[in-house]
Amino acid sequence: FVDFADEVFSNLTISADGCIIYNSSASNKAIAVFSFGSTVSSTAGDFTIVFPTADASNAVIRIA
Repeated sequence: FVDFADEVFSNLTISADGCIIYNSSASNKAIAVFSFGSTVSSTAGDFTIVFPTADASNAVIRIA
């Protein structure tokens, strides 16, 4: 499995339906694309993406 740190974007006004994880050291190639399941918003505040526990049952990317 792969672990990602939670990400906080401060003082942001945004509405988003999902996100993309990319590798900035490999020409910004995509690693994964995620849907939030609905639109989430922040108005002049913190926008936080919380990743699940990195283990064999919950990690966002698991290789068996």
